[in-house]
Amino acid sequence: MKTAAKIAALGLLAVLGWLACDLVFDRAPPHRFVVNADREIRSAQLTLNGKSKTMVIYGKSASASMMLSDASGEIAIAFADGTTSKCRIGYMTNGEIEPHEIEVIEGKCAVPPIAV
Repeated sequence: MKTAAKIAALGLLAVLGWLACDLVFDRAPPHRFVVNADREIRSAQLTLNGKSKTMVIYGKSASASMMLSDASGEIAIAFADGTTSKCRIGYMTNGEIEPHEIEVIEGKCAVPPIAV
């Protein structure tokens, strides 16, 4: 086998190996969200790509996770004092730092770069 053919075969083998690893190991992580507020949370709903999940409430905090890769959506929060807030979640994908933390202060969402 000529050198150029060997190099091409090795290149093809490397690409096929990378694709196999990508298929096996690069799966959507559970994207985890944590909301920290300046007041008691009564309920919170995480919605990504049209799928919703009720968040677990811990006083002034809430958390939930969803198994999606490429997603965007929002978190709707109802506070014990009757007020509400919605925090929009911008585009996110695999490999991001988890959890996605959102702070709600005076009804306004202070969020990381993936959310606005």
